[in-house]
Amino acid sequence: MKTNLLVVTIIKMYTTNIENRPAYVAGCIGNVLSLLVYRYVSERYIAVK
Repeated sequence: MKTNLLVVTIIKMYTTNIENRPAYVAGCIGNVLSLLVYRYVSERYIAVK
């Protein structure tokens, strides 16, 4: 599931118009970072609980 989402994201990144690509890449990086932070925090929360 996660790998499929990653592949789709990469494909979209390469097929997106060049004008829109920087904003799209920035958005993808932001989404990945927020997902990693969320996973880290949820793991810590579960460990504390």
